[in-house]
Order: sequence, then structure tokens, then C-alpha cells
Amino acid sequence: MMMMPKQPLLLTPMKRLKQLLLLLLLLQPLYKSLTAVVMKRRKRKYEKRVPPTLAPPSPSNKRNRKSLKKL
Repeated sequence: MMMMPKQPLLLTPMKRLKQLLLLLLLLQPLYKSLTAVVMKRRKRKYEKRVPPTLAPPSPSNKRNRKSLKKL
């Protein structure tokens, strides 16, 4: 087993701050991707809840366009 050099339990505030900043930089892309996934899920849920009459018409959906013309 390799012996790791013992670190003092209480790091100097400056070192601790640097470590925190480094950790934040490393976690940033992960956080961004997670929030993107969550937002997509929320959007999907919202779209399911909204009845088609209230939902904005999508030009690709022909049925939607026809029903709007009748109104």
C-alpha cells in the first residue's frame, strides 16, 4: 500500500479557498449539463399538461394548423 503524505487537518484559509475554487471550476460543466437536462424535463412536462388549444401552434403539425383555421 502506498503511503500518502499526511496533510494537516486544518489547511490555511488561502489553500482552502484555492481548493474550493478549483472544485467549483471542475464541477461547473457537470452542473450545467444537469441543469440543461432538468430544464428539458420540465419543459416536456409543461407541454404535456397544456391542452392543445392553449399550446402555441407548431407549423410542422398539420392537424394543429387545420384546427386553428376552423376557429
